[in-house]
Amino acid sequence: MAQETVFGWILTGRADAVNPTNNNRVSFFNEVALDKQLSSFWELEDLPRDKTATAEEAKCEELYKRTTQRNPDGRYIVSLPFKAEFPADINLGPSLKIAFSQFYKNETRLRKNPDLQREYNKVIMEYETMGHMSKVNAIQSADAVDSYYLPHHAVVKEESTTTKVR
Repeated sequence: MAQETVFGWILTGRADAVNPTNNNRVSFFNEVALDKQLSSFWELEDLPRDKTATAEEAKCEELYKRTTQRNPDGRYIVSLPFKAEFPADINLGPSLKIAFSQFYKNETRLRKNPDLQREYNKVIMEYETMGHMSKVNAIQSADAVDSYYLPHHAVVKEESTTTKVR
């Protein structure tokens, strides 16, 4: 088999001998200018050149440098980069009714399986303890758009060795 590489052609494969007592030798010579070989070698070894960042990438880098901090637990807190055309007064629409509907369906399903309910409640308490979610104490209007309520349900993965319910 002949294969062209950056250093020239290479031949590989088996060389069959007509008479097994003979010592057959196969050789191949390919003359390539030394300067071309060295040039190809150094091109392979060169580190990639620094790419000039786009304006959007530079903005993300600057935001990262300006807002990254560590909390007392040692975790990093970083602001999310939003595109320039992203509206500052975004309105995701009313979500309270949908979240409550999902909550009641979830509670009905969990009541039928006390073990799952216990595991799910443990996960919810852990999320609250870790600060990933918080209780809403104030009564909100069902049409309010200044907050977004995320519907949720139990996700069960029996084959998981660490977290079966999340």
